[in-house]
Amino acid sequence: MTFGPLAAAPVNPVTSARADVAGTPELFGLVADLLDYPEDDLVVRAAELAARAAALPDTPPARLVVDFCRWFGTTDPDAMREAYVATFDHSRRNALYVTYATHGDTRRRGAALLAFKRLYDAQGFVGPVDELPDFLPTVLRFAAVAPADAAATALALAHPGIELVAASLSASHSPWAGLLEAARECLPPLDEAGERFVTSIIRDGPPTEEVGVATDLGRGDGSGVPHDDVLDRGSDGVPRGEVALAVEGALA
Repeated sequence: MTFGPLAAAPVNPVTSARADVAGTPELFGLVADLLDYPEDDLVVRAAELAARAAALPDTPPARLVVDFCRWFGTTDPDAMREAYVATFDHSRRNALYVTYATHGDTRRRGAALLAFKRLYDAQGFVGPVDELPDFLPTVLRFAAVAPADAAATALALAHPGIELVAASLSASHSPWAGLLEAARECLPPLDEAGERFVTSIIRDGPPTEEVGVATDLGRGDGSGVPHDDVLDRGSDGVPRGEVALAVEGALA
C-alpha cells in the first residue's frame, strides 16, 4: 500500500475519536499487522513484532498486544493458521470487515464502504487491492498514518464494528480477542445511541436484508475473503459482494 500526497477529507471530521492513550498510532499499526492471516512471511517476523510491542508506551492496551505477541511467537504456525480460519472465516460475528458487523450484507453497507473508499482516496491512501476498504487491518493502518482528523473519521466509522467483533472474540476466548480489546481501549466510549445499537446487534445479529449471504462467511483458506457464493468476483478476479460492486460502479 502507499500513502501519497495529503488532501482534505470530503467527510465531516470527528475530533475526538481517540482516547488519550500514548503510542496509539504505533499500536494501531502493530495490531493491523498482527490481525493479518499468519502467512510464513508474518510468522518469521514474530521477534520483530514482539520488539515493536515492547517498545510501546506501557499502557493497558499495549500490555494486551505484548501478551498476544508472546502467544504468537510460541504457537505452532500450522495450529495458528487453523485457529485463524476457524475464528475469522467460519463466524459472521468475528468477520474483520467492520461494516459487515454492523450492516450485514445489506445495501446500506454499500454506503459505508463508499465512505471508507472516499476517505482513503482523499488522503492518497491505497490499501490492498484484494481487500474491501472496511477490512479492519486496513482501517487501522490508515488510522496509524493519516492526519488526525482523517484518522478520527475512519475510527468513528469503524468503532461500532470494532466493539462488536471485540465482544464476540472475548465471548469465545479467542487468542485474538486481546488485539481487538487493545484497539477498542484506544477509542472513546460510544455514546448512548451507539451503545444501544451495538447491544441490539449483539442480541439479534447483523441485519438480514440478504444479497447472497452464506452461513459460513469465509472461504476457509485463511484469506478472510468470504465464500464466492457470498462475494462475486469483479473483472480483476478480486472477490466482490453485491454491495461492493455497487461501490465500484459509483466510483467508476
